[in-house]
Amino acid sequence: MAKVMHMAEHLTPAQRFAVAQSRARTPGSAVLNTWLLADAERAARAGIKAARPVQVRRFQAAEHGRLTSSWSSTTQRINDELRADLDALRVRSRNMAKNNDVMARYLNMVQTNVVGHGMQLQAMVENAPGSPDTLANGDIERAWLDWGRPGVCEVSGQWDWQTLMQMLAAALARDGEVLLQEVLGAAAGNKYGYALRVIDVARIATWHNREARQGVNGIDAGVEIDAYGRPVALHITDGSRASKRAQRVPVDSLIHRFVAHEAEQRRGYPWAHAAMVSLHYLGEFSLSALLNAKQGADRIGFFVSPDGSSPTGDGGEVLDANGEGTGAQIHTSQPVSFDTLPEGYDVKAFDSRYPEAMFAPFVKAINQRAASGLNVSYPNLCNDYEAVSFSSIRAAVLAERDEWRKVQRWFASCVLDRIFDRWLQFALANRAIGLPTSPLPLAKIEKFRAHKFVPRGWEWVDPKNDMVAKGEALRANLTTHTDILAEQGKDFEDLLATKQREQQLAARYGVTLNTSAPAPAAPEPD
Repeated sequence: MAKVMHMAEHLTPAQRFAVAQSRARTPGSAVLNTWLLADAERAARAGIKAARPVQVRRFQAAEHGRLTSSWSSTTQRINDELRADLDALRVRSRNMAKNNDVMARYLNMVQTNVVGHGMQLQAMVENAPGSPDTLANGDIERAWLDWGRPGVCEVSGQWDWQTLMQMLAAALARDGEVLLQEVLGAAAGNKYGYALRVIDVARIATWHNREARQGVNGIDAGVEIDAYGRPVALHITDGSRASKRAQRVPVDSLIHRFVAHEAEQRRGYPWAHAAMVSLHYLGEFSLSALLNAKQGADRIGFFVSPDGSSPTGDGGEVLDANGEGTGAQIHTSQPVSFDTLPEGYDVKAFDSRYPEAMFAPFVKAINQRAASGLNVSYPNLCNDYEAVSFSSIRAAVLAERDEWRKVQRWFASCVLDRIFDRWLQFALANRAIGLPTSPLPLAKIEKFRAHKFVPRGWEWVDPKNDMVAKGEALRANLTTHTDILAEQGKDFEDLLATKQREQQLAARYGVTLNTSAPAPAAPEPD
């Protein structure tokens, strides 16, 4: 008793009141219960209320309840998800690329905006800072163009370099990853000793997984990694559908590229993953609406007999009471014609009112949602410019171009730079760059590596006003000719060389080129 009294003295009145209430309801000593009840009454007379439940701050999106029961909150590694879902996700993405019109349009947009007419190699070799090595730059660029011919850059002989880049861009968006094998030396079949072979990423053994242990590398979805998470080999099947045997291929001769969204991610997944469900079911919904509309257009009405039985025989003729043909025919409708029905028959009109008025807004709303998941503007994705203004379409186009520039930079840095570096190494080793009597030496490869890929650009949305604005920025030293031309996918040095050739050609023919800027328009009189 004394111990209980001593503990109670250290509690606040509110806490003592709450404890008293709970203990008074439990069986025990009558004396103790009497004291606790008396203590509770004294607290009540003092106006002390029972302690309220403590309110804990937390994220509403993390709460578990009836309304969030379908929202997964289970922690799972990205590679575990890829093991389970990647193959099915890729198969469905490829199916949509063949059968879904919006998906086909998106992949075409990727090819057009990432590669376009091609990413041009610009060699940037210098003899000294600010002094370009024009001869070496020209030799490297000419050799690169020659290597890009069909049957040279790719071992099967099916594609040239431009077509190969287009295919890689579409495959990255559709499958989420690409896989190339470098064919070296005499096997390349060209004087440069370097060619590429495209391998279907479906051949990477997603089902092949292994936990890392002492002295043994782990394998995630067919990618073998060392203790630091560095890929060291891919496990690739022979390509047959039911094959469960994979060959280990070191990554030294492979180029496996994908856009990583999470740390420790080993495989890429389709870029359209967030929009695939919407696009799939919208495609099925639109097809059902189209077929329903066709049925409504084909079927004007139904022939109704007096007793509800079928009005025609095998040949479309009316039957009499004995089931014999009467010779009277009931025909399907023909344009601008009238038919005579047999006695007792009637026509019941069929009027299909679907698709109804709300069909188009619903389809538009879903396509807008899909466009958000694809990071493209809805008007460009669906060719719907009906309700856009100049300012809105300008804002959408400029924002979308920034997205494409991000992809262009990634594609050039992660795919093209690796290919150029390896090509340069073997081309120099085979003395294939420059004149046969004076090829560029392999010993200076570090010097010759300086380069960049110039991606496609875009013309200005409002050419006149944009050119005026760029001119003002140029005069204010806020930009350069190189930057302005790069926005359009052009190179300043190439422009100057072309203008020089134009002037020399014009001088040879005695033609004067008008290169002066037009005089500004005179102000209108007040």
